Amino acid sequence: MFTYDLNPVLLKLGFLEIRYYSLAYILSFIIAIFVLQHYAKKKELNLTKEDIYDYIFYLILGVIIGGRLGHVLLWEPSYYFTNPLEILQIWHGGMAFHGGLIGAIIATYWFVKRTNKKNKKNKEKKNKEQISFFKIADIVAMIFPFLWALGRIANFINGELWGYPSNVSWCVVYENVCRHPYQIYSAIGLFILGLFLVWLYRKEYIKKKEGLLFFTFIALGGLVRFLIDFFRPDILYYGISIGQWMSLLMVVIGVVVIVKYYILNFKND
Repeated sequence: MFTYDLNPVLLKLGFLEIRYYSLAYILSFIIAIFVLQHYAKKKELNLTKEDIYDYIFYLILGVIIGGRLGHVLLWEPSYYFTNPLEILQIWHGGMAFHGGLIGAIIATYWFVKRTNKKNKKNKEKKNKEQISFFKIADIVAMIFPFLWALGRIANFINGELWGYPSNVSWCVVYENVCRHPYQIYSAIGLFILGLFLVWLYRKEYIKKKEGLLFFTFIALGGLVRFLIDFFRPDILYYGISIGQWMSLLMVVIGVVVIVKYYILNFKND
């Protein structure tokens, strides 16, 4: 049993606070830069250093705006509509994974479309190979579970997203009630998923089928979230929460696309 007494603030300088939650996001984007640069050097990504920095800028906007809007609209709309200034205070926590994922997908699509269009107009880059949306999506999907897990650890430090009350020996006491450490369960599940995707990406067949790893992440990421959310107290709709319904949708989309465009096409090849 562990009694929660962590300080979510890493450093405080006057009115300026550096929180672990914010630090988790900063660290995630830094890791993403290094990973993208690594695969660009290996010629597995058709991106220049400038392209990568541009993409990370789009990704930051997509994840933060999408994640925050998803949380505000799906989880606590009444609270945020009565306290509108709180919407901007993301360092207090409150980012929806599904909203962040949608934001990241939109940001990636917009970056690819805009960059390819710009390269076509640039005489020096006119004959450059077009940037592939799914190639970028595959690489990002491979590391996303690790970054998502980092966010869950930040949730734990922030003292949010409690699990159901429990008497297991590893339960965590929040406000005099011992609960399942849902955030840690989630981080462990996502870390295992990330390791599996890294192993899968090393297969030549996976590398040749652009988008397959991305949709595998969509299906398995949704499944992991769906299962672990049974430890998380929430408002239920027909037996499961909004997050679980959206995770089920991820599973369905991922499986349908993989079967239709990869498995069946493989049989036809």
